[in-house]
Amino acid sequence: MYPELNEQISCKDLLFRNRAKLYWQFNCNKAWLTFKNPHGKSRIISLLNHDFFRLQGRLGYVGFTEYPSFFLAQHNVISGCCDPPIFYLHDKTTGKIRSELGSLVYFSKEYDTPVVIYTKEDRLVILNVETGKKHIIELPGRSIEQGLIHKKTLYAENLFTTKQQQEQLVIYFDYQDNKKLITHFDIDLKKY
Repeated sequence: MYPELNEQISCKDLLFRNRAKLYWQFNCNKAWLTFKNPHGKSRIISLLNHDFFRLQGRLGYVGFTEYPSFFLAQHNVISGCCDPPIFYLHDKTTGKIRSELGSLVYFSKEYDTPVVIYTKEDRLVILNVETGKKHIIELPGRSIEQGLIHKKTLYAENLFTTKQQQEQLVIYFDYQDNKKLITHFDIDLKKY
């Protein structure tokens, strides 16, 4: 019924270092993403019905990053622009969601640097997803709110840009406070 699905839905397994894997399957009614642990136990972690087949790869689970005990899954809520994706942290042994992280300012794509950064009120939160340790960077009072107004955006993540050079990450924060200010933070990812 949908012969083009073979071209739209990847049939290549994503293998993790612990021998767990993710893979897509589909029939005429739906497509589903399956997690299979190293012992052969499977669970469906995402489902697209046939109305959304053509959006596969742009909607739902679209990207994965592996860390020692977890994998980070990027979930696009909308196909196209403007809404940032949300991220889920899955246990690499069970496939279960460990945490809904929401939208992120940054996430490391390196296996040995399991760090994500997100905003919470007027703070940047640096989280090591393996240890659960958090480091907080306080931002100037109401700066996120002011930045959203100044940049005419709904999402705090749009106020930040990142530049990575090896293990050093620079985060630029653009906000308005009587005059245009751009603040930057140098973050040594290996510290976290």
